[in-house]
Amino acid sequence: MQINMKDNQELITIKKYKITEEKVVAIVFLAIIFSTLIFTVFSKYEELKAQVVAIFENSQTDGYEKVVELTKNTETMFNEEIYGKDEFVDIYGLVQRILFKNYLEDSNDPTRDVVKLNNGMLTFLQKKEDMVTKANHIAELQKSINEEGIPFIYIQAPYKIRDNAELPTGVIDYANENADVLLKTLNEQQVETVDLREYFKEMPTREEYFVTDHHWKIKTAFEAVNHISEILNNEYNFNMDSFYTDINHYHIITQKNAYLGSIGKRNGRFYGGVEDFEYILPNFETQLSVNKSGDIKNGSFEDTIIVKDLLDDDILLNKYACYFGGDFPEIIIQNETSESDKKVLVIQDSYGLPFSSFLSLRVKELRTIDLRHFEGSEIEYIKEYKPDIVLMIYNPSSFYIEKNFQFE
Repeated sequence: MQINMKDNQELITIKKYKITEEKVVAIVFLAIIFSTLIFTVFSKYEELKAQVVAIFENSQTDGYEKVVELTKNTETMFNEEIYGKDEFVDIYGLVQRILFKNYLEDSNDPTRDVVKLNNGMLTFLQKKEDMVTKANHIAELQKSINEEGIPFIYIQAPYKIRDNAELPTGVIDYANENADVLLKTLNEQQVETVDLREYFKEMPTREEYFVTDHHWKIKTAFEAVNHISEILNNEYNFNMDSFYTDINHYHIITQKNAYLGSIGKRNGRFYGGVEDFEYILPNFETQLSVNKSGDIKNGSFEDTIIVKDLLDDDILLNKYACYFGGDFPEIIIQNETSESDKKVLVIQDSYGLPFSSFLSLRVKELRTIDLRHFEGSEIEYIKEYKPDIVLMIYNPSSFYIEKNFQFE
């Protein structure tokens, strides 16, 4: 069969202008974007007009500064108030799912590149970090507080990816490699470590982690506290009552289809789905005094630690942060009913929120500091507080934050 020049040219033209499924999706998506932008402009017309007038009537700035300020303010307004923003994100995620996209790059923040694992779970992609230097900083911290007679344990929180085979083809994640280097270097410098990745390796990943969030589940944190409690009892004579390790002494409350985690929010409810949220409360009497950077509450565990507003019927609420309400520079929990006389300091990232909450039920006093927000000398703080032990718990997705490893 022969194809003449004319037929060949027609085939090339057809191929060039063929409307593919991807092009149709792109056209529809762009139309939706354009429509929402137009609607936002009309609905925010008076606000935009007021901003323009205020900026250009300001005699203290030149023309270039006026344009920069107007651009910045307009961008902020569109980012925060664009009409149908949540629905727009949902549509975006649905499009990515239809196109079978399993890697979504964030051009503004590479620490927030999203990957859909082969098991359907979502995670942020982690880059390679200089963990030797970070480990050396931790070793120096331990040396400083050991000189005061205070023991120290570094606790490696688990990670959502257990094996790189769970990653889509061609995608690389360095979280576990970073953690391995950190622990190896710490052990070489005689720093006591606990690797919770090993402790949870037999637990199904979907039981250990939220699908749409980078945090461990609340029950996973509870089990982690049980493991650490056993170590503190056996090696440091804490004598914590085994009563507190029994999950039967707690209420487990489940909210069905009520949660869209930190990763899920970036891609909408249709990309990774909406999931159940489960949290844990003691069913025994508690009396605590909780000081969150000057905000003091007295009462039961539920009244002082749980922030109930975050448990309302809204999938976009950060329900994971219902323990304490989020990250604070310093939290002081005094347990009025504890028979223990032990004091614990936990240096933590957000994985410490439920972890420290449950551990506080087992000691006389527990304090947390979050170095991302804490100002001042951590070493002097520890020397003044004189805890019976210092625990540091970090998860691999926080390794890129340099301030977590800078100690003064």
